[in-house]
Amino acid sequence: MTPSPSLTWSVLADISRGRLRTTIPDIDTAAHPIIDLLTNVLALAQCQFKTALTPHSVQAHIEVRPSLPEGVISDAYDLIVEAVTDRARSTAWGKQLPIGQHIDQAGFLPFVIDLLKAGVPHDSIRDMARLVSMAIKTLNAAFQALGDTHLHAVLSRDLPERARRWKDEPKSLNPTIIWALATHLSGDPQRPDIIIRRVQALQLYAAVSNILTERPITDAIDDGLPLNPILAKRLDISETELRSLRGAREQERMFTSFGPDFVTAVRELKVHSVPLQEWPGNGKPDQPQAWLNTPWLTLREPQLLRPDRFDPQDDAMRDAIGAFRDDILCPLVIDRARTRFPQMPRRIRDFLYDLRFPSSTLLESAERKEFLTAVRTALVGSRGSKSFAEAVSIWHRRAASIAAVRHEHRAEKRGWPAICEPWHSVNGIDVIVPLTSAAELVEEGNALDHCVGSYYDPCRRGEKQILSLRRNGAHAATIELNLSGDEKDLSMQVGQFRTWRNARPDQASHDALKNFLAAINRGEHRLQRKTLIAHRKAMCDVWDGSWSTRRLSLDHARSVFPLYLSLLPRGTPGDFDQWRAAGDLDASIDQLLIAMAGAEPEAIFDYIPW
Repeated sequence: MTPSPSLTWSVLADISRGRLRTTIPDIDTAAHPIIDLLTNVLALAQCQFKTALTPHSVQAHIEVRPSLPEGVISDAYDLIVEAVTDRARSTAWGKQLPIGQHIDQAGFLPFVIDLLKAGVPHDSIRDMARLVSMAIKTLNAAFQALGDTHLHAVLSRDLPERARRWKDEPKSLNPTIIWALATHLSGDPQRPDIIIRRVQALQLYAAVSNILTERPITDAIDDGLPLNPILAKRLDISETELRSLRGAREQERMFTSFGPDFVTAVRELKVHSVPLQEWPGNGKPDQPQAWLNTPWLTLREPQLLRPDRFDPQDDAMRDAIGAFRDDILCPLVIDRARTRFPQMPRRIRDFLYDLRFPSSTLLESAERKEFLTAVRTALVGSRGSKSFAEAVSIWHRRAASIAAVRHEHRAEKRGWPAICEPWHSVNGIDVIVPLTSAAELVEEGNALDHCVGSYYDPCRRGEKQILSLRRNGAHAATIELNLSGDEKDLSMQVGQFRTWRNARPDQASHDALKNFLAAINRGEHRLQRKTLIAHRKAMCDVWDGSWSTRRLSLDHARSVFPLYLSLLPRGTPGDFDQWRAAGDLDASIDQLLIAMAGAEPEAIFDYIPW
């Protein structure tokens, strides 16, 4: 109920005690000190509250009507004042007023036990508890309204830019707003000047607001020192580069703590050696839209190539760069790590899986910058993004073959059984040879300039067989056989039959295939049914997916390197070892590993065996 303004505190207290007596008529005979507290809580719930600002402070001043006698329910009143003040100095929102805990700590449970021992009915105790609960709920609602009012008043006085968006944004604080409010200086006459300086810093460099809140930077802002040289030194960039971050974030998001990570974006721009004129907005200040639309702000993980030129969201581009990393770079890094560190520090071992850098310090290091430069030179060379994308498109035609070889080199048991022994024609000109490994599929594809690498998985599972028709020792055509059934009724059906660049074979090739099938049907050329069926069953029972933690060797890199020549710059040596010797990758990898280990190799002793 809403009390009349003419009611005094003593009248409200008498009314509240009467409400308690309606639930438990003999409550006064219990003579428990908590009865006075419950009476005061019920009375306080009927009061009217108003909040007022304190000069230079976020502290709330709470006025209560009717006024409270000195010393009456001071603990509960103090809880309300602190809770309302917290709304203007804390990120917590929706926090309940701790009146209930205060009542519990005052001995509510022992009081209830005493009532039960005295024979008070359960229903009466339940009614009393419900009455107190409703009072607490009323106080909480009043507290929430007071908190909103006080916070809006503080923002209107101290941060009017934020208060103007009060209706459109959550009515709570974040770390950036708390920092701007300088809440630790609450009551200090100099606080308004400090707020002005912090807001000015945010207006310029909201893009790096988390850096502004660091103690040395904050002290410089509060003391009115020149910010540019201090901030540039902290970010390890020039003042000219820092200028590109001025106004890089939309002003309406100035007080937002969460959002795009400009610090990481600048770090990646630097380590990828991107010239300032190629930064978002051409490196000019006040370009929030250009920054908002750049991939540098949406990076989920560090990239080997700059993402604004070589889009990691493009499937073909991502596949090509990832495959180059797995097939070529990782074996190189593993080889250099084994050479440098016969027993390997843990951070290097972790790095070898997928070349993820283990620490933020190393992410912005000169060693990583040199490594990325060497990778870019080896993979892209002097080509632009358009030329490289065209190379990716050509390379992608062989991606399945490369993936097949990669999987086979990681598998516990490689290849699959042949459907039969090689078949020879009567005239000795034609031979049909079953292909039983990824390497043989790649060889077939290279010889006839078509891709059969996509057949690796079904061949591995025993669902298909790929056979090579050779005439006078040369590759003439490729045969696909689809397999079905079990040992007793294993059947096969001819699928695709293709020659050079997927053209139709000539009549002589068709005749050779017809004679091969006839020899099988007559029983002259036997199928290896038992072996093939056993393999098919085993592959049904055991998952044999394409992913594995097994590291790839230099031999793997050598075997697939020819398949990468279409991706690499023109003039790249056709031999892996010659290509390696001609480039700077080994030297950059060595320096990177030494930096990663944290010391020169001979000084490292905290090793984990390979």
